[in-house]
Amino acid sequence: MGLQMSCESSVLTVTAVEKKYQLHATPWKKLMHLALGGRWVQAQEFLALTDISFDVGRGESLGIIGSNGSGKSTLLQLIAGTLTPTSGTIAIKGRVAALLELGAGFNPELTGRENLLLGAHLHGVDAEQIDVRVADMVTFADIGDFIDQPVKFYSSGMFVRVAFALVAHVDADVLIVDEALAVGDAMFAQKCMRYMSDFMQRGTLIFVSHDMASVRSLCNRVIWLDKGQVMAVGDPKSVGDAYLEQCYAQQQPVALKTASAPQLVQEELEPTQKKAVGPQEDFRLQGAINPLHIKAVPVFDFGGFGAGQARIDHVVLHDEWGQNLKQTEGGRKTSLRIEAQLHANLDELVFGYFIRNRMGLNIFGDNTFLAHAEQPVSGQAGERVCAVFEFIMPFLPKGEYSICVALATGSNQQHVQQHWVNEALIIQSIDNHVHADVMALPSISMVIRKA
Repeated sequence: MGLQMSCESSVLTVTAVEKKYQLHATPWKKLMHLALGGRWVQAQEFLALTDISFDVGRGESLGIIGSNGSGKSTLLQLIAGTLTPTSGTIAIKGRVAALLELGAGFNPELTGRENLLLGAHLHGVDAEQIDVRVADMVTFADIGDFIDQPVKFYSSGMFVRVAFALVAHVDADVLIVDEALAVGDAMFAQKCMRYMSDFMQRGTLIFVSHDMASVRSLCNRVIWLDKGQVMAVGDPKSVGDAYLEQCYAQQQPVALKTASAPQLVQEELEPTQKKAVGPQEDFRLQGAINPLHIKAVPVFDFGGFGAGQARIDHVVLHDEWGQNLKQTEGGRKTSLRIEAQLHANLDELVFGYFIRNRMGLNIFGDNTFLAHAEQPVSGQAGERVCAVFEFIMPFLPKGEYSICVALATGSNQQHVQQHWVNEALIIQSIDNHVHADVMALPSISMVIRKA
C-alpha cells in the first residue's frame, strides 16, 4: 500500500509497515523468476522491515539510529516514496525533500546547474520562482565553476553540496537526510547543521546518522532499529545510551552483569574548605563566576556495561587544593578522579570521560591514551588503579550536566570497553548569564583599548 494524506495532528504517520525482498542466487535466476513465476524458480525471502509504526508531528525532529543493515535506509526510501511497502501504510502531509544515497536522482551527464533546475521542477517549485531558486542553490553549494561541469566528474564532497543545496531550497515540509554529511568538508557540514536547526523551526526533520552527537543535537525523539524491528523509541539520551551499550556488548565476548554489580561508591561531599592563597595561586578570574553544583544521585544502581574485567567504583571532583567539590565555579581549576578495581591482569589501560548536557551531547572530554602511548599502563588482578584529569571548568549555560566515565584496554582505534558509566556525577549550573549555546571558555584577560 502506498502513500496517503495524513490527518491534521501528524505530518507523517507510519502504520504497521513491512518490507520484503526476493533474493536470488544469480541474475539469471532472478530473470527466470520474473519470467516464469515463483512456482518454477524459488527465491529466498528477506524481511527488511517488520511492523514499523510511529507518528511525527509538525516541527518535530526524529532521529533514526541503528547499525548497518538495520533497515534505516529502507525505511527512509519508503517515506520518500522511492520504495513501496509490502504491507502497511505511510501517510504524509506536505512536500517531502530527501537527501538519501549520494548522487541519487542526478543525471551524471548533466551539469550541476542543470540537475538543480530539473530537481526544482520535479519538486514542484513554481515556474516563476525557478531561476531565483536555482541561483540560491548555486550560491549555497559554492563549488565555483564546477557547477557547470557534468556531475559525473564530481567528487563526493561536490555531490553532497549540490544535493543538499537542492533539498534546502524547495520549500519542503518534511526533510529527510541520510548520512549525507559524513562526506565533504567540516565547514559545509556545519553550514548544513545550521540550516537543519533553522528548518526545525518551520518543518519536520527526519535524520539518520551514526554520529550520536549530531543526533542528540538535532533530534528531540529517536527511533532505534535493529534487524528491521523497532528496539526503542524515546528521548535521544536514553535511547542513544541503550544503543551504545548494545554496540559495545556485541563487540565484547563477555557482558558486564548489571544486576549483581555493586553500587558506585561516592563520598559524602563536604563544602569546599579553601585555604588562603595569593593572586598567582587563584585560578578564578575577578568577576568571572559561573556557579555550579555537583550532586550525588541518591540511588546509584546504574551498573554500567562492559567486559567486566575491571570496574569503576569511585568518581569525585576536586578543586585546585585537592578538596572534594560540592560546588564550584566556571574558571576554576578542577580535577576529576576516577578509581577502578581490576579483576584480571590487564594491559594498555585507558581511562576517559565526557561531560554531557541534558540532551546527552558530549560537551568536552578526554582520555589517557596519548599521555601513555609511549609507556602503556598495565595492572594485576586485585589492584586498584586511578586516573586524574585536570582542566579549567568552563562556563556552562543554566541546566544539568552529567559526567560519563569509562575504563578500556587497547587504543583509541581498537579497544575493549571494560566498564562504562553514563551518569557518574551530575553538575547543575544555576547561572543565567552564559550566552553561549553549549559552553563558554574562561578568558585569560578582557580589555578594550584603542588599536
